Amino acid sequence: MRTIALFLGYYSGAAYAVVNPLFGTLLFMHMLLLRPEFLVWGNRAFGRLYLAVFLCALLGFLSGGSRPSSTNRWSTRGLLILGAFVVWSWFASLVAEHSVDASVSQAIDLSKIWLLCWLLSCVIIERRAITAYVTVVGGSAALVGLWGIFQARAGNPRLDELGIGGSNFLAAELVLVTPMCLVAALEPRRALSQRLVYFGIPALLVVLCIFYTGSRGGFLGLAASLVFLAMTVGRKRLAAVLGVAIVGAVLVSSLVPARVSDRLRTTFVSDVDELDTSAAARTALWQIAVRVWAKHPIAGVGLYNFSAAKDELFRNGEIEEFKQDIEEHIINQPRFPHSMYLGLLAETGAVGVILIAWVIGRAVLARLPRSLGSRDEVDELVLVGRGVQAGVMGFAVTACFGDFQYIELLYAQIMLIGAVRGASTAEAAERERGAVERSTQSDRSTPARADDRKLSHEDAH
Repeated sequence: MRTIALFLGYYSGAAYAVVNPLFGTLLFMHMLLLRPEFLVWGNRAFGRLYLAVFLCALLGFLSGGSRPSSTNRWSTRGLLILGAFVVWSWFASLVAEHSVDASVSQAIDLSKIWLLCWLLSCVIIERRAITAYVTVVGGSAALVGLWGIFQARAGNPRLDELGIGGSNFLAAELVLVTPMCLVAALEPRRALSQRLVYFGIPALLVVLCIFYTGSRGGFLGLAASLVFLAMTVGRKRLAAVLGVAIVGAVLVSSLVPARVSDRLRTTFVSDVDELDTSAAARTALWQIAVRVWAKHPIAGVGLYNFSAAKDELFRNGEIEEFKQDIEEHIINQPRFPHSMYLGLLAETGAVGVILIAWVIGRAVLARLPRSLGSRDEVDELVLVGRGVQAGVMGFAVTACFGDFQYIELLYAQIMLIGAVRGASTAEAAERERGAVERSTQSDRSTPARADDRKLSHEDAH
């Protein structure tokens, strides 16, 4: 019964996306977080749902005659830089050292991500659409967090079956969303009950789910995002951010089981001998990734070719010996570098990692207006932008410990920063035009009022 209900609901939404491309785009973003196939444990009925929803939304946009009212230069440049990364990934894939087919498959995924970003830049351009995006993505993340908490309580130790890529992928996605939900909960123009229900409680659920994944990279990324948010949100909201962080830390520490706490404590262990096999093997994989890049510095070995290149280095005796348990963990096993930057360095060379760093760096450092309204109050739109930037910053830290270059939500959040900039620029221009028109009307009416006063004076005499 649940499968039938979800099938009818989601595919009906896909059909409606032709009529309302904004709805279809938001439905697709919802599905990237709360993946419907995992709600029914991999049912094949949902195999083509993502493609159906995206194509229907794209068809609705192209056939509806709706186009962006203004060119958002920041987003356009971002699409060009991301496009350059995708093109370079195709080049690295076509000259892959081991498996061209596997590499091309990943390049196709990156091309799909670029197309999604283009659609977002065309559909999410106004305040109303931005608010809807934040509500849908934040609500979907909250549902994932709630489901993850239930799964953890039911005996799923690290929530590996909760999404594609396992617990580390899930933690990285939730780190992207947490600061955005938090700043929305701090918006004073909403009623306190609305802030708590729509954003405050969801933020707590998401944070608790991040801890339940046991992801050490997710833990560090969350901490980095909150520090970045505290530095950029402004003095008036700094106390609120710190207060929420302290209260959240107390609640989370009281709810997280001991096994998760013990795992997270190993994040700060410097002695390799005290690390568990997974953490120790990660440092070994980083060393191997650098060795792979040293042999192929320009274009790397091709996407999804690191594992084969790793095994080849071992066969040729080009890698120093590691501890036996570490070698058993990584040799002749399908392993990845466990670092997005080192992974891209090994698979796409120096050019690829520079381009992806450019994409992420310009999003984190993008300038947002201090205010869109009065000089004393920071507008909700600006707060959302700063929350998204904090999430991207947290993701950038988390990505040091995982292969997350194929997470679509990262690039969608980056495009949201462009939408905030574009909407703020458009609203500022509209206010300026309105002020000029009012000033012009006032200037025109002044001579008329002077003539009226003159005629009244002559009539009096």
